[in-house]
Amino acid sequence: MAQDLKDTLQLPRTGFPMRAGLAQREPGRVAHWEKLGLYRRIQERRRDAPRAFVLHGGPPFTNGDVHIGTALNKVLKDTLNRYKSMRGFRTPFVPGWDCHGLPIEQKVSRELQAQQQVLSTAQLRAKCDAFAGGWVPPQTRQFKRLGVLADWENQYKTKDRHSRRTSSAPSPPSSSGAWSTAARSPSTGASPSRPPWPRRKSSTATTSPPRSGSASPSPRPRRRD
Repeated sequence: MAQDLKDTLQLPRTGFPMRAGLAQREPGRVAHWEKLGLYRRIQERRRDAPRAFVLHGGPPFTNGDVHIGTALNKVLKDTLNRYKSMRGFRTPFVPGWDCHGLPIEQKVSRELQAQQQVLSTAQLRAKCDAFAGGWVPPQTRQFKRLGVLADWENQYKTKDRHSRRTSSAPSPPSSSGAWSTAARSPSTGASPSRPPWPRRKSSTATTSPPRSGSASPSPRPRRRD
C-alpha cells in the first residue's frame, strides 16, 4: 500500500487552522476586544506613565460610508497609537466627526434635486444636520470593524454644542514634572488663545538705511596664509 509523503514528515501537531479565514475570524476578534474593554484596560495600565502621546486626528466628514482613504487614515492613526502605547506612552484617543462642510451639503443637494424639492435656507440646514447625524452610527460601526481602538463612548461631533467648547487634553509635563490640563481644541490640540501655526515673520521688514554722510562699512579683507 502506497504511503503518503506527508505521513513520513515529522510535523508538529497543532489545532491551529491552516487557513486564516480572516473574513470569518476578524468579527469575533473585534467583538472579543470590545467585551474585554481593551481600550479602557490599556489606558488603565498606562495611567501612571510619565509621558503621554495625544493624537488629535482630524475628524472625517459624516457624508457616507467609510471609503478607502478614510479607512487608511484611521488605521494608520490606530497603528501609531498602538506603537506608542507599547513604547510606554499613555495614548488617549477621542474620535470625532465633522458634521459641517460642503461635502455634506452637496450630498443633501443631490438628493433634493433627484426629488425635485426646493427648500429654504433654514430647512436646508436642518436637512444637512439630520443627514450628518445619521451617518455617525454607521461610520462608528465600520471603524470598530477595522479594529480601531478609541474612546468611542465619549466621541464628539462638531455640530454639538459641547463640542464647540474646548476640551481638556494633557500637555507635556513642565519642568516640575506636573501635568498641565490647559484648554485645547479637540481637533488641533492648540490653545484657543494661540493660533496652531507658528507666527511668520513679515517679509516686508527691511533694515534701516545708513545715515546721510556716513560711508557704508567696507568688507573685511580676508586673511591669506
